[in-house]
Amino acid sequence: MRRAEPAPPRSRWRMTRSSVAELAGSDPTEIERPHDCIDPDGLEALFAPTGDATDRAAGQVSFRLDADTVTVHATGDIIVAREG
Repeated sequence: MRRAEPAPPRSRWRMTRSSVAELAGSDPTEIERPHDCIDPDGLEALFAPTGDATDRAAGQVSFRLDADTVTVHATGDIIVAREG
């Protein structure tokens, strides 16, 4: 299992893909196409600030990406659990 640092201002999807690629020892462009497992725009919208610009401090979403289970938290933490 690998835990990435909290996501910087760049997109959570890119951070997620980079974390999975790093764990697999591959290039992020070799990782499964995003729309095969989750909508990247939906992932960003899920954790976007609320209507009054308040950051979302709670919540998480998990999905499969290649051979991994990925959990993205509102805090920016990304946890990648490798199968096997």
